[in-house]
Amino acid sequence: MFITDTFLNFAVQIADSGVVNSGNAPVFPSGFSTFFKILTNCVQQSGPFGKLILLILLLFSIGSWAIMFDRWRYFKRINQASKQFLEEVWSKKRMSLEIAQFSMRNPSPYAQIYRVGNMELNVLQGDTPVNTSILPGTIKLSLLERAIENVISEETAKMEKNLSFLGTTASATPFIGLLGTVWGILATFYQMGVSGSANFTTIAPGLAESLIATAAGLAAAIPAVIAYNHYIQKVRSETNKMYHFSGQFLNHVEQNYRISD
Repeated sequence: MFITDTFLNFAVQIADSGVVNSGNAPVFPSGFSTFFKILTNCVQQSGPFGKLILLILLLFSIGSWAIMFDRWRYFKRINQASKQFLEEVWSKKRMSLEIAQFSMRNPSPYAQIYRVGNMELNVLQGDTPVNTSILPGTIKLSLLERAIENVISEETAKMEKNLSFLGTTASATPFIGLLGTVWGILATFYQMGVSGSANFTTIAPGLAESLIATAAGLAAAIPAVIAYNHYIQKVRSETNKMYHFSGQFLNHVEQNYRISD
């Protein structure tokens, strides 16, 4: 009997609260709307310093999301271009002049390595000193390796563009948010001392306003640190692939040209 009465009372309370309607259609709790109301309230009631902290965190968050989107587009573009270029290389079974011409139109890092490598080969073949024992048309491999190394460095720098901002956002924004929280708590306790009231009703609004800064700092930092680690790993992977391709290109040069030390 006690269990039945308790269940009926609970059902009546739910019905009164509006969770179940007369049309038998479920009405979901307004959790998100309540959250945004609390968030808006806390931001509006924050002091000037608290609003400044929130503005700084918002700018960090917008900047980091813009960089994430830019890097996503960049890697998507070069991945497609790299796939096209490598398919062209493997379909020809060997590196040729046709591939060199194709590399001029392809933005892939591998295409840039091939393009610069071929340009350097043309320069080195026509730049053999007369008064030396090196035969005309002989390639000095160390010069070619240096040129390719420069290309890899340049392409790696392009991949890492603005990633340092993500790292800064990931490391700095939690502390900026904590600064806003500490300041808000200090202001709350100061108001308590001035008013002489120390009940929970007085303290709770000020603490909620101050803690929103920590939440904002974490909201900015968490996506940034995930994206930073992902793209740094992506850059390392692509760099290793570029070194592997450059090794294949140098093997081709050693097999088809006269090499000097």
